[in-house]
Amino acid sequence: MKAAVVHGVNDIRIEEYPTPEAGPGEVIVRTKVAGICATDIKTLLGQGIPKDLPTILGHEVVGGDCCNRRWC
Repeated sequence: MKAAVVHGVNDIRIEEYPTPEAGPGEVIVRTKVAGICATDIKTLLGQGIPKDLPTILGHEVVGGDCCNRRWC
């Protein structure tokens, strides 16, 4: 899978990451669309960089349940 990864100020890279596995009571969501929120823009501008780097951005997604073929 691809992820937007923050490495530092003005350093966000699209990188390949292994697909996670679902644990009990969890599902894997295949992302169809990802949005950008104000926090992502501030991070790109160097404001409020997360203290633990590198870190993956993104929580504004629309997708489907890969196992059951349902849209979330």
